[in-house]
Amino acid sequence: MTLTYRLDSDVIANYDWMISKQTVKFLIDPPLVYSWDQVLSAVSQKTKLVAELVSNCYTDSKREEYTAELSQFISVDSYGSCSGIVCEDCNKMLADDYLFYLAFENSVCRDYVTEKFWRMKKLIVPIVLRKSDYVNIVPEGSFIAIDQFRSSKDLANYLRYLSVNRTEYLNYFEWTKHFLASSVQNYGYFCELCKTISDDVLPPKVYENIEKWWVEGGNCQIDFAEQFVSIHGASEKRKLIILLLIVVVALFMTFHSRRITKATEIV
Repeated sequence: MTLTYRLDSDVIANYDWMISKQTVKFLIDPPLVYSWDQVLSAVSQKTKLVAELVSNCYTDSKREEYTAELSQFISVDSYGSCSGIVCEDCNKMLADDYLFYLAFENSVCRDYVTEKFWRMKKLIVPIVLRKSDYVNIVPEGSFIAIDQFRSSKDLANYLRYLSVNRTEYLNYFEWTKHFLASSVQNYGYFCELCKTISDDVLPPKVYENIEKWWVEGGNCQIDFAEQFVSIHGASEKRKLIILLLIVVVALFMTFHSRRITKATEIV
């Protein structure tokens, strides 16, 4: 029997999930529902571009490497212990002021989506590392993934484009028309586990190699962001090196031509 955040677990213990408006009548607590006017109002008050809130400075995903490169092309405001800049009510400040939020996880693994991403329910567009980890959890078009861009520079250009084209930006909040903004803390998974174990009707289930199920099925990619940066960063470096070589060759040819001209005049 497995109990993890992965969607293929026998009992799923995730951080949050999307709740369809169709299920409102089954909820005990009053649901949080955004009207489109509320979305428009919230978006109209945003004045800043990109922010991150980070306390783990060195990660398996190497998110810090990508953030460093992205910061070369667009302003990224960093909060938390890594930057030393603190905020009293970070979640409110991020949602009120910023258009985009770097929801880079410390690990890139199948279905691994933490509370860092779920700030989206506060009406901010999250930017994630690997798209495939989110497509079965949240609606398409509700987030931006870096692996869908050729380079961090292209991503920066796209973010700037959205910042001045609010109609396009608003498309990332289409989910509010179909889903609740209520956050769901799933603390009932232990009860679900006990219920499943106690159910005599369910057929027995055996994992012959639980380590293989967890490791190979997890599709974790160490150094994901670093590898992504190195691919595109190397491309930019090659362009710079080629440009420098062209300049050097041009200077050499000019200098050599002048020497030949002077030698000819002497003769």
